[in-house]
Amino acid sequence: MERTDVSDSIGELIGRCRAGDTDAVSELVLRYRAWAIHVAARAVGDADLSEDVAQESFLTALASLENLREPGSFLAWFRKIIRTQACRMLRNSHEASLLVDDLEDFDPGPEASALAEEMREHILRAMQAIPPAGREAADLFYMQEMNCTEISGLLNIPTGTVKRRLHDARIRLRGILLDYITESDERGMK
Repeated sequence: MERTDVSDSIGELIGRCRAGDTDAVSELVLRYRAWAIHVAARAVGDADLSEDVAQESFLTALASLENLREPGSFLAWFRKIIRTQACRMLRNSHEASLLVDDLEDFDPGPEASALAEEMREHILRAMQAIPPAGREAADLFYMQEMNCTEISGLLNIPTGTVKRRLHDARIRLRGILLDYITESDERGMK
């Protein structure tokens, strides 16, 4: 099988993984391993345990890759898997009392939930309007809370390129989201 090119978009890479391309699976793991360990370490606070969490998370994600509706949302979806694995491993090892359990009982009500879901959907649509390279950088920066140096290392591109992609993504997102807010305000006034 042919080696996955580093420039492959996440959508193409996911498609190849779904098709059973073992080189693509290796590339996916190689590309996101450091990021997965970083997210896991923030959740569990232990370097050794974070490696285990990342490994289990990759296994879970690869086994359920068909459940991923939007390949472009891979990182957000994978982050949820990492956090779930972190909570499970912490509970199993009795190393932490509560990580996100307090949030499970929170019920904002149907109106607030509907508004939050509408905004979430609009933000996801806005993110899809950004070219793939900028979308990946913006997702890592805003959604995955990585800094420019971490993104540079993960994507194997210069830090200046990361900053340029983020700048371009911000301009595009600002326009789309300002239009949405203006439309929402106008609908609320009627």
